[in-house]
Amino acid sequence: VRPAFAALARGIKLDWETPDKPSADDKKAQEYARTLFEDMEGGPDLLIETIASYVPFMGWGWWEVVAGVRNPAWRPPDKDDEWRSSYDDGLPAIRRLAWRDHASFEQWEADDKTGKVWGLRQHDWPNPPVVIPRDRSLHLKFGAPVNPVGLSPLESVWRVERIKYGLEMIQGIGYEHAAGYAKFTTAAALTAEDKTNI
Repeated sequence: VRPAFAALARGIKLDWETPDKPSADDKKAQEYARTLFEDMEGGPDLLIETIASYVPFMGWGWWEVVAGVRNPAWRPPDKDDEWRSSYDDGLPAIRRLAWRDHASFEQWEADDKTGKVWGLRQHDWPNPPVVIPRDRSLHLKFGAPVNPVGLSPLESVWRVERIKYGLEMIQGIGYEHAAGYAKFTTAAALTAEDKTNI
């Protein structure tokens, strides 16, 4: 199913809408936003494929916005980062929308009164935990807009799998302990039907 979702997602194109009667500034902002996505590592296609591959199945996804400068001479402060802008206007850039894997999630940073999430605490062992603020991130949810983890259709599959696993454990323990140890006596002779049932 996942490759099918990813294949369908390749036909999706991201764009930025302007008001019905856009001003010159609106059109300029739209063009800047379009080039911003095209300039980032992997472009919008990588983002769309990652969204389609994870969000509908896991219920949510988190990407950190890694900033840069639109100047080919500018070098990222991170060692060995090969990203270079193809624009030379000195405006802010997005080097990449860095995917944060679910396995590195430690907890939500949220307001206790409102429940609104303001960040994600990531713990990518052996590195120390890091809080990634929401205002520097892209946080997508599937199926439940009020829940930070969305609503994953895999949740019901997981529950059934855990029930099956539990039954197998109980049956396995029962079979293991009954084999060669269980002794029964009957009050009367067993009929052929009794033996079949046993």
